[in-house]
Amino acid sequence: MRIKLSEYLYLFVSLWFTSDKDDPLAHLRPLIEESLSLLLQDARAEARQLARMSYFRFHQLYPDSYSLLLETFDSQIARAI
Repeated sequence: MRIKLSEYLYLFVSLWFTSDKDDPLAHLRPLIEESLSLLLQDARAEARQLARMSYFRFHQLYPDSYSLLLETFDSQIARAI
């Protein structure tokens, strides 16, 4: 189930997210950040791989959130990214 969540998160971030100032989905950023942090710690390697791909796409869209989110991870997760 977590692998499917990772897949959906990757599709969501890849296809529907925009970095416009009038971003209608801006209120979902905290939820996406929390989901990424949980999925990057998942026991399944496939879920973690998809979460990393989503994380890098999220970084392209929101470079300011990237560094803040990276600082919240422990050193093991930060190295894996």
